[in-house]
Amino acid sequence: MKRIALFLAALLAFSLTGCSSSEASSEAPDADKAGTYEVIPPEDGRGDLIPASSDVATIPVLVGGGLPFTGMENLMNTNYEDGTYTYEDMTQDGSVLVVDMAFQSLRTNETVEEYAEYAARFAALDTGEGEPYDITCFQDEDYTRNLSYPVYIVWYTTGSGEDQRQWMVYTVDTEDYTYLYAFGTIADEADDMQDVFFNICGNLELVD
Repeated sequence: MKRIALFLAALLAFSLTGCSSSEASSEAPDADKAGTYEVIPPEDGRGDLIPASSDVATIPVLVGGGLPFTGMENLMNTNYEDGTYTYEDMTQDGSVLVVDMAFQSLRTNETVEEYAEYAARFAALDTGEGEPYDITCFQDEDYTRNLSYPVYIVWYTTGSGEDQRQWMVYTVDTEDYTYLYAFGTIADEADDMQDVFFNICGNLELVD
């Protein structure tokens, strides 16, 4: 987990812009979340609680985000000794990159809003997609109510030209751990996929 700390420590050099819950109505109206897509639970065991042992700790796990895609390529599937994890998958055509990760919270003096924006960047940095820009975020009241922790949706862009991706990152910090569920989509398909992503996020929950 040292590389997480190094990446996120470097990001503190950047000034953080505050998140505003008032942006929620313009960025993500309730109608956008209604999605009518079938959610297919993963069949590879991800999201299952890691059995307690002398070598592997257990932590609450963010589960329920079944992906409505078939034939996805797994890029990373790692469970760390402290119970944290990183999963990365990509659709066969490379249009959608999905990152599901948990790491020990690094929040210090930042507000919850500032930390959400800063931590969400690591989803792109960990995949090598480059430094995020055009960052905006808002607290989602529905997701917050479902999880009983403040949930922020962070939007940003990485890359340029054919390599440009639009990111939507579901971000929550429990004071002990930070959880990210992120979708990086090629720019041409980003708008069409928003309903799918909101539907997936609506099913996420923390399980002890």
